[in-house]
Amino acid sequence: MPQQEDSERRLAAAFAATGAGSRAGANAIIEQANALQTLTGASDNEIISAGAILATFKLNEQQIQRLLPLLVDMSMLVRSRTGEEMSLASVAKAVGTAFSTNASRLEYLGITLDATTKKTKDFNLITSAIEKSVGGAAVAMAGTFSGQLKILNATMGDFRESIG
Repeated sequence: MPQQEDSERRLAAAFAATGAGSRAGANAIIEQANALQTLTGASDNEIISAGAILATFKLNEQQIQRLLPLLVDMSMLVRSRTGEEMSLASVAKAVGTAFSTNASRLEYLGITLDATTKKTKDFNLITSAIEKSVGGAAVAMAGTFSGQLKILNATMGDFRESIG
């Protein structure tokens, strides 16, 4: 549990520092992270940490909740395409950068943006482009044998954390 508590504290601290979220919003993100772990096998600790990273880019709690499943999708797709692990933190930094300074940063993750979207850095346009490119990938991968093993490992990890 210490890792999850650290992740939760980072999320609350990021919201406090930016004013972009509330304790209730942080709790909703934590619940979403737990649900995403159950659904996809992605680590809830990493998902919460990714939420904290997005909060440092002054994204609000609703925006973060919309993005978190897509971050899991992107992370798993990169892994399936390249065989290399890409952390949710790295994906969160790339996505956060797309909204703040450099929308082209998403291209190395396979997300193509038109010139208008790159220029405006509009949340809805960028998020729609991400959804079109990767939406639902993690859930689809979770249906495979290796996906089911990942979910089992994540569940066992939480069980081990709960007993100390």
